[in-house]
Amino acid sequence: MELYLRSKIGIVWDACTAHNKDIVLAFIEEHEDRLCAAGINGGLTSVLQVADLVGNKDLKAMIKDRYYVWRTKYIHAKS
Repeated sequence: MELYLRSKIGIVWDACTAHNKDIVLAFIEEHEDRLCAAGINGGLTSVLQVADLVGNKDLKAMIKDRYYVWRTKYIHAKS
């Protein structure tokens, strides 16, 4: 845990408008000793974010499946 607290974190963002909000930019600037942010232009997801298109789909499906199983067991246990 201590190693993590001393590590610098890199963030690569797409062109989502939420990333350019004043509060977000102020947070990054306030924590520039720990954060390194870089942006990519819109329309480049298929080129630069292959994991978003390929890996995340399967990962999200797995998480949803496991959550559904957990939730079902939890609901049945409460009944």
